[in-house]
Amino acid sequence: MTLKLTFATEQDASRIADIHMAAFATNAMLIAQFPSSAVREGLRISIACKTTDDIRDSHIAVLLVRDTDLNDEVISYAKWSLPSSTSGNEAPWIWPEGTRLDILNQWTEKVDRAKKKILGDERCYRTPSTLVIHSQSTNVHTRRRCKQDTHHLTYKKPGLTLIATHPEHERRGASTMLIRWALDRCRKEGVPAQLESTATALTLYQRMGFMPEEGISMMLEDGTVYEEVGYLFRPGAGVARQTLARE
Repeated sequence: MTLKLTFATEQDASRIADIHMAAFATNAMLIAQFPSSAVREGLRISIACKTTDDIRDSHIAVLLVRDTDLNDEVISYAKWSLPSSTSGNEAPWIWPEGTRLDILNQWTEKVDRAKKKILGDERCYRTPSTLVIHSQSTNVHTRRRCKQDTHHLTYKKPGLTLIATHPEHERRGASTMLIRWALDRCRKEGVPAQLESTATALTLYQRMGFMPEEGISMMLEDGTVYEEVGYLFRPGAGVARQTLARE
């Protein structure tokens, strides 16, 4: 089967939301933050709304991998914030009613501290940050209704991973294509790339040149500890390490 990398259009937003929910259906942090099936359905709609805004945002690249043998079906996606000398105002998230904003905010603060420790304010390719978050009822069906009856809350970033492959299409190289797109540009522009993921992705990211830099963990209400890792790719770092090893 042949896979191809493309940019997303607004018509792809719903499919991207479906992929995200399928890929993270058992993720402990997602379940803790969005604790019922009704809230998670609201989250799916929120993701579709936010994705539409991200596709319109010139500071964010929303990429897809399509299977040409399945009528160009979208099987994987990624969002990358682009390095820029000017900072854009990213569109807010609209969280569904019932979201555990206390858990989301606590995790957000941990992720933000890790990001700051890894790179500070250095320009880089990274998964997008969100500056303002809103919450509203789950009966959201269009972008127009997403903007109604919201109340303002100040957070910095949602606890959502922005690279995902549908479980039916894993281990086909889609994630590699999506990551390589950014890394090729990092090498050309001489800037790093940074992201967070669960430790299960360690082998993939290290194979592509990322180094685990900072552990992020939080105890959930059921007593389990949820963990992610902050990864950093810096152009030329792998070559430097190899030179040191030879010396």
